[in-house]
Amino acid sequence: MGIFLLATFVLASTAGARSRKLVDSDGDGLPDEWERHGVVLDGGAGPQFIDLPAMGADPRRPDIFLHVDWMAGAEHDQRPSPEALRLVVEAFAQSPYVSPTGSVGIALHVDAGPDSVLGPGRTWGPLSRARTLAWKKNLGSAAGGSYDWREFEAIKHEPGGFIESGRAAVFHYAVFGAFHDLDDPRGWGASGNSRGIGGTDIVVTLGNFTDGVGTPREQAGTLMHELGHNLGLRHGGCDDGNAKPGYLSIMNYAYQMEGIRRGGVDGILDFSRGRPPVLDDRLVDEPPALLKRGDGSAGKARACRAPDEVRAGLAVKRAVAEPATPDHETSCNDGAVFDDWKHIRLAVGDIGKSSPRH
Repeated sequence: MGIFLLATFVLASTAGARSRKLVDSDGDGLPDEWERHGVVLDGGAGPQFIDLPAMGADPRRPDIFLHVDWMAGAEHDQRPSPEALRLVVEAFAQSPYVSPTGSVGIALHVDAGPDSVLGPGRTWGPLSRARTLAWKKNLGSAAGGSYDWREFEAIKHEPGGFIESGRAAVFHYAVFGAFHDLDDPRGWGASGNSRGIGGTDIVVTLGNFTDGVGTPREQAGTLMHELGHNLGLRHGGCDDGNAKPGYLSIMNYAYQMEGIRRGGVDGILDFSRGRPPVLDDRLVDEPPALLKRGDGSAGKARACRAPDEVRAGLAVKRAVAEPATPDHETSCNDGAVFDDWKHIRLAVGDIGKSSPRH
């Protein structure tokens, strides 16, 4: 079947399906029908066919799709390293997350350009819609004390950009830049920001870290940290308490850049699994107050801002597959008990909505 005929078939199928509830067997927010056949969605510039089967979607195992654009200029290139993306993809694949179908792990698919990895021996190629953005030292403004997303929104809505790709109902969207808070009166150098708990927008800005772009591990830790906010996690897992003793998670600033220690192995990229850990020395003898800037000087460890919903004190909705129990709630202050993977939400923002809000 030709692409045009296939798109026409899927468009008709999708239109017909809007009058009935679509089945989502694995609970990732993406209907089985979309994952088996693809879906045609309108990004404002006409219908766009999202070929989810070709992108590796599986209706029996949860999928997260992430679209990454990056800023670059003659002397700068903020494109994430392939190693960083591999680390995050593997962390999700090896996670203990159990879906409603009984599958274990989550497939994270990251489009960071045509030559980025889609699967074993495969690249995104013509399926990619990621792009290089014009270089700008500071993306947006934090002068008012909270991040202003209007410049991010302008990029997102550019002709040929993310919204026009029709992907808003399928993909999270990330922009890798240098800074986003140079005008912040409280200081500058935050590594990233999530638009909010249960959102789908991310900025990663490592201009104040190693070589102005961050090491692969700094990039990976920051991306996974901000994606964790999108998926419903906070700096203390279930609350905003940071540097919480025993909370072994990338969501904890103490571990965002260097990873956690488990089983005698350092540098593991992971969310908390709720296992009783050996208390990490960094949380006892020397609180994680300093990080090295790109020039080797000490800088205040400001990994990211609390998303707006967190500041407002809104409760995080729990995962449908395993709702929080009183034990979970009362043990929130015990970082060793809280299990991030059992509390993440995959059906967030506009994911799975045939008519997403722009």
